[in-house]
Amino acid sequence: MTIPSLIHAAGALALTLVATEAKAVSKCTPEFFNQKRVSAQVVTTRDGDTVEVYVDRGSHGAGRFAVRLLSVDTPESYYRGYSQGKWANQAKYYLAKALQAGDQVVLELDRERCDYYGRVLAYVHKDGKDINRALVEKGLAANYCMAPNLAHCHEYADLVSNARFYKRGFWKDSTVKVPYMWRASLRGSSPASCVGDLKTQEVYGIDQLKKVRVENRIFFSSCHDVRAPYRFVM
Repeated sequence: MTIPSLIHAAGALALTLVATEAKAVSKCTPEFFNQKRVSAQVVTTRDGDTVEVYVDRGSHGAGRFAVRLLSVDTPESYYRGYSQGKWANQAKYYLAKALQAGDQVVLELDRERCDYYGRVLAYVHKDGKDINRALVEKGLAANYCMAPNLAHCHEYADLVSNARFYKRGFWKDSTVKVPYMWRASLRGSSPASCVGDLKTQEVYGIDQLKKVRVENRIFFSSCHDVRAPYRFVM
C-alpha cells in the first residue's frame, strides 16, 4: 500500500472511531439540519427503516443522530413486545447490508426535518442510490407519506403499485399487515386524523382509510393541515 493510501485509510479509520465512540444520540433540531442535503457517516442500523449516523458540520457542531427513513415503513421487528416476524427480519437484514458502519451517505431532507421522537427524517443516499426507494422497490417496505413531506410520494406510490402487482417481498404474503396498520391495531389508534388520495387528491377521515388504495395514501396528522390541491370529500 502506498503512503498516500495509508494516510487516507488511517484518516477514515479515525473518523469511524470518532463516530462509533459518540454513543449518546443527539436530538434532531431544524437549526442543525438546516440544509437540503447533509453528509453523514453510518454508525449502525436499528431495524428496517432506522439508522444511526454521525454528522460533523464543523463550526456548527457534530453528533450522533437516529435517522428515520422518510416516506417508507418496514415491518416491525419489535413494537410493544411484538414482531412482524420474518419480513421484519428481512428488511432489517437488507438495511444492515446496504448501510454498514463507516459508509458515507447523504441525507436528503424534506420540509419537516425532525419527528416527535427527535429523529432526523431523511431520504438516505449511498453512492447515488436512494436506499428508501430500494426498500419499497423490493417489497420490503410500504410507502408511508405524512404531509408535509411529499417529495418522493408519487415515485414511491408507483413502486408499491408495481411491487404489489408482481407480489414482491411481503406483498406476496396475505397474512402480513401493512406496518402502520399493524401498529395501529396494537395501539388502538392511528397517528393520523385524515387520509388523502395521491391520484384523486380527495381527503377522508381516517375511519375511511380503506377507500384509498394502499399505494395512494397520504396521511395528515391533523385534518387542519390539509391544503390545496387536496380537498375533503363529504
